[in-house]
Amino acid sequence: FLLHTWAMPHVPLFTANEFVNSSSRGTYGDAIQELDASIGDILNVVEELGLDNNTVVFFFSDNGPFPRMGINGGSAGLLRGGKGTTWEGGIRSPCVVKWPGKIAPKSVSNGITAAWDFFSTIVSMAGAGDLPTDRGYDGIDLTPVLTGTAESVRECQNLYS
Repeated sequence: FLLHTWAMPHVPLFTANEFVNSSSRGTYGDAIQELDASIGDILNVVEELGLDNNTVVFFFSDNGPFPRMGINGGSAGLLRGGKGTTWEGGIRSPCVVKWPGKIAPKSVSNGITAAWDFFSTIVSMAGAGDLPTDRGYDGIDLTPVLTGTAESVRECQNLYS
């Protein structure tokens, strides 16, 4: 199990010299270029070790862009809002999951999910049994959504700002 989180692309932004001015999106874009390259490095090692067909990879972001930073804060495109808001531009962020043999390549879901769903999902994927019932959990097992047997596991997600 590996959990690797990047502090980038949060401000202040920094990149290795080889990525400075590597994109058309300023320092933020350069940080994304470096993040992309480092993800590729990790996936290459997983493949070299022969683990790529027995490894689940989650790639996701916790929030949208930081609009007050201008070009160095990212972009939500046509969506309203950004980091620190509950507008769609602040909470709708990409998530890519690779699970060979379980998730069809290039499949897409518009189901409502959240980062806190991954705890319950990973417990289920690992076959670790049921979660203890002496406490509540915010997350929901996304395995049916990821494997394409359900469009969504919830009708809504309450968020407060």
